[in-house]
Amino acid sequence: MTPPLGLRLRTLVATLTLTSVLTAQTRPSSATAPDAPPIVQLDEFQVTSDRDTTYRATNAAAGTRLGTKIKDLPQSITVLTEEFLRDIGTINLSDALAYVGGVTTGEQQPNGGDATTIRGYGSPFPFKDGIRDESLNTRGDMADIERVEVLKGPSSFLYGNVFGIGGAINKISKRPKPKAQYGLGAMVGDYNFYRGQADATGPLSRDKTLMYRLIFAREDGDTYRDFTHGRRLFLAPKLTKVFSAATQLNVDFEYLRTAITNDPNVPIAVGDIRPIRVPPSHFLGEAWAKNEVRKRSVRVILDHRFNPNWTVRQAFATAVNNADKHNIALTGTIDPVRAVTTKQDGIQIIRSTFLLLQGDVVGRVQTGPVNHRLLAGYEVSRDRVRNDVFATPLLGTFNVYRPIYNLPRGTTTQSQGIRNKPSAYAFYLNDQIGLWRDRVQFVLGARLDKISGLSTSSLTTAKTDVSVPHHWTPRLGVVVRPSEAVSLYAVYAGGFIADRTARVVWPDNSPVKPETGEMLEAGVKADFLEGKLSVNAGAFSVARQDVVRNAPIPPAPAGAIVQNGAEQADGAEVNFTAELSQGLTVIGSYHYVDAYVVKGQNNIPDGKPLQNTPQHAGQLWLKYSFAQGFLQGLGVRFDVRRSGRIYGRVNQNVSLPGYTLMNAGLSYRWSRNLRLQFNARNLANKYYYPAAGASNQIALGAPRTWLASTSYAF
Repeated sequence: MTPPLGLRLRTLVATLTLTSVLTAQTRPSSATAPDAPPIVQLDEFQVTSDRDTTYRATNAAAGTRLGTKIKDLPQSITVLTEEFLRDIGTINLSDALAYVGGVTTGEQQPNGGDATTIRGYGSPFPFKDGIRDESLNTRGDMADIERVEVLKGPSSFLYGNVFGIGGAINKISKRPKPKAQYGLGAMVGDYNFYRGQADATGPLSRDKTLMYRLIFAREDGDTYRDFTHGRRLFLAPKLTKVFSAATQLNVDFEYLRTAITNDPNVPIAVGDIRPIRVPPSHFLGEAWAKNEVRKRSVRVILDHRFNPNWTVRQAFATAVNNADKHNIALTGTIDPVRAVTTKQDGIQIIRSTFLLLQGDVVGRVQTGPVNHRLLAGYEVSRDRVRNDVFATPLLGTFNVYRPIYNLPRGTTTQSQGIRNKPSAYAFYLNDQIGLWRDRVQFVLGARLDKISGLSTSSLTTAKTDVSVPHHWTPRLGVVVRPSEAVSLYAVYAGGFIADRTARVVWPDNSPVKPETGEMLEAGVKADFLEGKLSVNAGAFSVARQDVVRNAPIPPAPAGAIVQNGAEQADGAEVNFTAELSQGLTVIGSYHYVDAYVVKGQNNIPDGKPLQNTPQHAGQLWLKYSFAQGFLQGLGVRFDVRRSGRIYGRVNQNVSLPGYTLMNAGLSYRWSRNLRLQFNARNLANKYYYPAAGASNQIALGAPRTWLASTSYAF
């Protein structure tokens, strides 16, 4: 359901009114030459890759909403730079995040969404420029993404209830530029994969105060599974209006349309703990079953600097997501000998509308020898979600080893009809206090969230209050810099996830409380060899309370839940980036995570490992770029990733073996305009399982694949 016209008009009028007021306050004098471009200052909220080396970033916005130096953030954060994303040929956020320590693949299907697990806990969806970016289980497009920031650990002190315990992912989008630039790109891969991209930016006015950017991508191709196909269309027009050196307005539009064949992955036979062994190309779904998603979004962001010490930002965002899905599931018990089961078509129709107003004020205050960098802000959001689920059995039996497709359909019945209408209000305050020329810094922050709304069943007309009266989330951190090159940090941070499923807790039928979490982390960030080697290392402990579990049956009735579970993830990680000589770059990471159930229920024993979280994992990446000679412009890279054993859902006995993947790439830059690139993944053609879902939905990894690309800029 689209938002009421009146509300949209009021929001637009308010934004334009604020724009006109600020324009009047900061309009340049008539003496300014009309063709003279304004001096645009980088505002407090932006980060820029101009200060970064090839793979090493120096600042980030994810940790504070501000463009803050990474060494001044009291929390572990990893930044994937623009050049790194280009070198791996990423079209998929999950592929890029595989190179981040502590991040693993979550439940998903080939060509599906961007599900991830961070430090043992699922991450629901990423943010884009600090604003929620939901795409209903289809992957967001990377064509307009300049860099990706991963903040590890609870992040509700900034992002509220939509992010919880594991961490937050913030994508930084490309912005319009005052100088005309144009780019064309094409990708070709195996399995009939094709992708084309175009990027144009430049001024729309002679004085360069009005700029545009238009990004386009079209993709079509199969996957390594038989009878599967995917296609997508992405369009992102952007406008930037510079009113003065102090005031800037950005307007971003986005249109995304995808259609992919649903893939139920592979099952596990009764009594086993590993999936049945089938070729990677083996498809157990139905070729006609498609997941179709259409997304339309608008973001309006106004930045104004009152003076060198005070800056304000006002953002408005709206997104409309429509999804029509056919989710094929293997529903029957699979015998380990005959491997015969039954299938079901789970039809899901989702209509979702999201509205958000977000305002931030940043100020610098000097009180004697103490420096304060203040952030105060608010957030108001409203969701309207309709989710209807239907089930249609496919008649007859289905042999997993010798599949027969196009089974006849049975009678369709509706199993769920939910209408959720939550609204959320939040206020947050953060103070970064610097002493002794910022040699010692304290970060004190808190956020207050209030959620109100009803969940209504269209099947029973029952209404359930899903309100959360108020919830405080703190963050307390300290950074000590004994030298300019070394930062020691420690932090305590909280997180929570509000339940919007209209469930009630047995036996008193009370509403489900938010699941809460907290983290303690300490570490060091250091630069060596005059900044050519950067090392981040830390240890952490993340706890999760009030976890919802199935109630014991008896005495509880079937389907009842209790809320007394607890989980914990303890670990350590180290990440480094080294540019040891001209052209040679080495990056690597290692993480250890012991994630387990502290308090289970029924068939969930205490100590059970958490889902999709290997205890040991790491990666090493090497790239050499020839800077002179007849090989000048050639780049060669190789990386190897290792993941230990992972486990399935805590209420199931699933254990998947560890694996090692090797990848390589070649790139060649012809002058400054033309770039050719070739990437090969899974060089050893390893048979592996990257993620576990339900026992009949285990993800099987892609075999050896290749992707060739070319780009031309002018």
